[in-house]
Amino acid sequence: MKNKIKELEKQITEMVENFSNYDYRKNALRELEEVEQLGKKHYPNMAFIIQQYPNFNSICFKISQPNHFVVSISINVDDLKGSPKAIHNAAKMINHWYKNGGKEQK
Repeated sequence: MKNKIKELEKQITEMVENFSNYDYRKNALRELEEVEQLGKKHYPNMAFIIQQYPNFNSICFKISQPNHFVVSISINVDDLKGSPKAIHNAAKMINHWYKNGGKEQK
């Protein structure tokens, strides 16, 4: 378990250090509006999915099982920068969710 947490800490640290800001949600909503105007049709399901996307300053972890979604965790990069303790706590949290939700349930 400690090795998995250390591995997650390393992964999170890399993500934070190499983070680039690109507002996918804003651009996806703009693109959806353009498609809706061209086709004169409304796509509420797509809009809902786009709204669920995290803010551009977050890193996102998604845990799923075959055929269904378990949990998505978005963490603000600014809360993690320069804080090994915050990165360690995030790794523990993600490991907990993975351990309890990422396996097949019987």
